Amino acid sequence: MTGAWLSVPEVAARLGVSEKTVWRRAKAGTLPARKVAGERGGFVWEIAFDPTGQTDRPTDQTSGQKRPDKHNANPQIERVIDRTATDRTEATGQTDRLNILVRLNFCAMLWGASGKTPRFCAA
Repeated sequence: MTGAWLSVPEVAARLGVSEKTVWRRAKAGTLPARKVAGERGGFVWEIAFDPTGQTDRPTDQTSGQKRPDKHNANPQIERVIDRTATDRTEATGQTDRLNILVRLNFCAMLWGASGKTPRFCAA
């Protein structure tokens, strides 16, 4: 990243979004954030702002958003994400098979009643 660390209000103003949106993006990992010591004690949050929009994190292929480095992520969360992707793929395959069965049964029902093959049932 080639930008600077700025306060949440500064980043919100530069991006043209609300401070709440900046917080959501930081929490989601699409904007890097860090906690630093404040001038009057305590701490403040700083958000990395890169005017070019470039960060060092990889892009999530499905959403196109930047995501946290996988090596720093919680391994349990990564397993759930991987398992969810696998389950989604399997569910899509099952849905396709069920759609074919419904179509075949519907065609068989129409064919049997009319004695003619409906146009949408042909091959």
